[in-house]
Amino acid sequence: MKTSTNALPQSGKRKPVVFISGPMTGIDNYNRDVFHQEANQLRHFGFTVLNPAIFPDGLAHHQYLAMTLVMLEQADAIYLLEDWENSVGAQAEVIRARELNLMFLGQSWDVLWAAATHRPVSTVPTGATGGAFDVGGILHKPTQPGEHDYGHHQTEQILPRHY
Repeated sequence: MKTSTNALPQSGKRKPVVFISGPMTGIDNYNRDVFHQEANQLRHFGFTVLNPAIFPDGLAHHQYLAMTLVMLEQADAIYLLEDWENSVGAQAEVIRARELNLMFLGQSWDVLWAAATHRPVSTVPTGATGGAFDVGGILHKPTQPGEHDYGHHQTEQILPRHY
């Protein structure tokens, strides 16, 4: 029987886990080719890869974001693709990766520099508390690892988008 490419090596040591983050919406095939290419390269270097490009089509953006934020909690590092800063979801993932004190990796030094200098703009709705801020129309409230609240703040607070 064949084992997954993400299985533990024969030595029994755990491989570092990396989550890939980057733009998907509005890109041909949701940028899956780039995500899969980078995932293969990261596996070659010995990482266990968490790749959101494996998700099926047909869900709402906030549903994908809820899943990626949970995946991110299982990672040791976040790997940023080019143009991540133009993606609402990737921006939220970067913010969460900072909260989790993950290591940052990227396709280039420019990508890492953008992540190091990225500061979210706080546009908190009136009455929001607890360090919450808006990321692309989704109210994000920092939580501890394993603590999730994907109820109203990600489904009822979504603002209409005009593209």
